[in-house]
Formats: sequence, structure tokens, C-alpha cells
Amino acid sequence: MNIWETENLTKHFTVRRGLLKQHQQVVHALNGVSLHQGVGETLGLVGESGCGKSTFGRTLMGLYPKSSGRVLVAGREITGPADTDHVLSHIQMVFQDPYASLNPRMTVRQSLLEPLTVRATTGTSLSETAKQAKVDDILEQVGLSKAQGERYPHEFSGGQRQRIGIGRALISSPQCIICDEPISALDVSIQVQIVSLLERLQAEQGISYVFISHDLNMVRYVSQRIAVMYLGGVVEEGPTQAVYETPLHPYTQALIKLNAPLAPHMTIGPVLTGEVPSPLADLRGCPFASRCPEKIAQCEEAKPPLVVRGEQKVACWRR
Repeated sequence: MNIWETENLTKHFTVRRGLLKQHQQVVHALNGVSLHQGVGETLGLVGESGCGKSTFGRTLMGLYPKSSGRVLVAGREITGPADTDHVLSHIQMVFQDPYASLNPRMTVRQSLLEPLTVRATTGTSLSETAKQAKVDDILEQVGLSKAQGERYPHEFSGGQRQRIGIGRALISSPQCIICDEPISALDVSIQVQIVSLLERLQAEQGISYVFISHDLNMVRYVSQRIAVMYLGGVVEEGPTQAVYETPLHPYTQALIKLNAPLAPHMTIGPVLTGEVPSPLADLRGCPFASRCPEKIAQCEEAKPPLVVRGEQKVACWRR
């Protein structure tokens, strides 16, 4: 059974514009995203800024209420705030900015204790001694000492704060952790340490990750399966090796061309030109049509469905 799955998940935001905010418009952040997560698997989400990667993670977690579609976590359909505890017992999140995600007035130990205090992770309350022992164990797992647990977030480096963020997610014993650009704010050497930590935790505990990033090199390294997003939708999905070595969608091909050392043998189309359409627009055809070097008339008339092509899925009328 999948840890979670989404069916045609849609998220729209309403914004008001104009001098008196009298004009209302809709931002189409997610448009019918259907994905799933296997046990012990790392699913990479890639795409340009604004493509909906982070919005998907936050909507899956319930931080944003969905507009339509279905979200199922451990076989249970998530319908609203009443399901929050069920979601949090299976899925946790590590954010891009570790400092912003930690309470500056709480010590690391207090931050780690908070999930255990607010709700029981196993359906039964833990004793104070058991809670403290669990915090000590988590600190050790993420490479910090018990003494460091008495410090405040501002006393740590960026890499150490991200370890704390991972520990905070880990203490609830989730099946899946959503990593939302977890290394983009860190130095390269620290990035390697954090990724190595995530890999070790996955090997030891069988945790699944949703790894959200614009760094295709890192996503290729850590993921077993990849979903490529563009303007709120998935345009290609499949096993990592297949997507990188034989990309089907013109957008995926362009992304990989920008990371040419990954696959120098490939002969693919030109680098993209033009601008990404506004998410405020209600597009009728393929969202990628305005930038696609291979578009045909049908591309501007109807949106292509995500269809199976061998090991991969692709949303393109010409594939």
C-alpha cells in the first residue's frame, strides 16, 4: 500500500488586485496532480520556481486546504482539519529555511519535545522520562549532542539548524518526510553532509522522502523516481534513470540540457526561450505550448493528458 496518494489534486488561491482590492483573480497553483509515494522510496519533484512543487508539499501536508481532488494518507481520505493528526502521524516536513521553522524562544530540546507534548505519536501518552530519552536519541541520530539540546537556534550554524529540523520531523516517527528545498540555503560541503544524513536515516529506518528541489544533479543522486512539474501540473514522471537518460517531454529535455554533464551523449532540442505563462491565466491548451519548439495546432486547443509510455508517463500530444 502507498504511504500517500493524490488524485487530480487542485489548489487555487484567490487574490485581490486594484487600488481598493476590488478585483478578484484566481491563481492556479496546482492543476490536477496525481502522484503516489512508495514505502522506502525517494520521490523527486523538480521544475522551475513557481511550478507548484512547494505548494504540492504543503497541500499534501494539509498546510494549505485543497481546492478539489483527493488526498489519501495510509488508505484514509483526508477531508479537512479533523484529519490533521492522522496526516502528521505519517508525514512530516523539513523546510528550506531551518531558522524560520524553529521557535527562537525555545531551546532545541523544547522544540523537539513539543510534538510529543501536543499529541501522542503512538496513541498513548509517553512519560516525561520516555520523552526526554526519545529526544536524546533523536539528537544522537542527527549528529548533535545532549548538551546542544539546551541551546537556542541562533547559537547554531545553518547546517546544524537543518539537522534540528530533520530531528523535529523524525521524532514523530513518520513514514514519509517532505524535504522542501532542504539544502538550497546551505554551503556545498554542508549540503553533502545533510544528504548523507538523510540517506543514512532512510537505510536504517526505511523512511520515504519527497525531495523537492530545482537542483537536478542532487535530485538524480537521491531519488528513485522523479516527477517533473510545470505551471502546476506534472508533465513527466518515471524512474530516475529513465527520465534522465531518455526524457520524453520537451520541457524535461530542456531542463536536462541545462545540466548537460548529466547526460553528455544526448542530442536534444534548443534551450527554452520565452516566459512561463501567468498562473492567473485560464489556459485552454497545453501550458507549455507558448515555449515549446515542437508545438502543433492541437497543443493550443486542448491540454494533453498524462499517459503511460513504457516506464514513464508524459503529457504531450507528440509523444
